[in-house]
Amino acid sequence: MKNMIGAGIFAIFTALTSTNTGLLPGLAILAAVAAASTVSFELLGEATAMSSNGDVTTTELWQEAVGGGAWMIGAATFLQGFSCLVQYSATCTDLLVPFAPRVSRAMLTLAAGIALVPLCLANELSALRYSSAVGLIGVLYSVLFVCWRAADGSYAAGGRWQLATRVASPLLRCDWRSLEFVGVMNTACFAHLDVPAYWHAWRQLHPSTVAPKELLHGFRRVVRLSFALVALLYVLIMFAASRTFGGGADSRLLLLRYAAGDRGAVLMRAATLVSVIGGYPLVFQAIRDMACTRLLRPAPSLTSRRALSLALLGALVSCALVVDNVAKFMSLRGALLGALLVYSMPTTIALASLRKRGGCCGGGGEGEGGPLRRRALLALCAYGVASSIVGTAAVLHAG
Repeated sequence: MKNMIGAGIFAIFTALTSTNTGLLPGLAILAAVAAASTVSFELLGEATAMSSNGDVTTTELWQEAVGGGAWMIGAATFLQGFSCLVQYSATCTDLLVPFAPRVSRAMLTLAAGIALVPLCLANELSALRYSSAVGLIGVLYSVLFVCWRAADGSYAAGGRWQLATRVASPLLRCDWRSLEFVGVMNTACFAHLDVPAYWHAWRQLHPSTVAPKELLHGFRRVVRLSFALVALLYVLIMFAASRTFGGGADSRLLLLRYAAGDRGAVLMRAATLVSVIGGYPLVFQAIRDMACTRLLRPAPSLTSRRALSLALLGALVSCALVVDNVAKFMSLRGALLGALLVYSMPTTIALASLRKRGGCCGGGGEGEGGPLRRRALLALCAYGVASSIVGTAAVLHAG
């Protein structure tokens, strides 16, 4: 759960309003994406549980089930991490603007990059091991604050920070631009690359005497509960923000729409900034180590690792310089990578596992290995590919 919700939660309402998508279609899209993401997450958990390798990774799951092409999963994992850090850098810039309004975005991006150098060069990050929990607390505070402001009327007519103009939220509007909102939701419901690690942690929490089938059923219940809670938080954000700001298009993140003098909003922005900075080096370390494995010789020197770290950080900051709309970039990530990794990758692994076990040839139409299940997996896999192509084209076309 804590790997799904983060600063990106503030881009959901931005994507909804900037694409002029109605509240009801937006909720329908949210529910559909959350449900499909839950299913695909469970598929990866099931494949991990059935693997003979006790410490299998997602890439190894693909290798076991499909055979070839495991490099694609590694490349997708790297690109997902890289694009995540670009989004983090752009988010840091957005959050710094209210604290330094006279400084250009480019200078703020460069300043944030320089400030991150010591953290990205550090060999020991144990001090940041609680950053995800702190970030989760910050997000929960932000959700409560958004709901509070929606209820107290501070931004309504006659309120302390009354909006100059307020456009009513559309209720049913939905067109091709709503595909951008689908992309944002793909990113918001994505946590699938770490499923094997989650399964291993779940297995270690239970004694070895627990039956594997019972263990898997318990894992599924926790997964469904987690996705349901995340979806509920997203719904609260959408409803509360809609009540506060209406449906006017605004490319800024939600937490930047609140008045500069609103102390609760200032605290929310500061907490989010701390959360993003704390999470940045953890993701950076993961993709840096992947790059070291590919580009440097075994056991590289400290100088080589630091040079690669600086080059990687420079590339990230350079990319962040051209991102001036975090919600749009999040939508592109979700369309280009999220759709494939959330829908197509897990279903491909599940289909290949069924074929190896001979499950798709079983006689039951509704059993776990029956033809009905196989057709459903094929449909979800095809949807992932189609959604990636069409969604990416829609985001790029919208500009």
